Amino acid sequence: MFDLPGLHTIPDMSASILSKSGPPVASPIPLSFAVRVQRDPRPPERWRWVIVNDATEAVVQKSQGIYRNAREAWEAGRRKLGKPVTGGF
Repeated sequence: MFDLPGLHTIPDMSASILSKSGPPVASPIPLSFAVRVQRDPRPPERWRWVIVNDATEAVVQKSQGIYRNAREAWEAGRRKLGKPVTGGF
């Protein structure tokens, strides 16, 4: 198990999967998370970040606050995920 700051504890499927016969076996797909930015459809234009599971695109966490632009939301989401905020936007 591992814990991302502010997120629910998530089983670390990248380390192992419990098999029906008992001992853990290596997972074929490591868990990976990414930040996505979404625009609120209501005026004024507001932005939020979401952290998603890369493999399934399932939302793991959403921002509570709103941001003035996409870049601010992306940087805040990257900080929450513990990743660098330079470049990549």
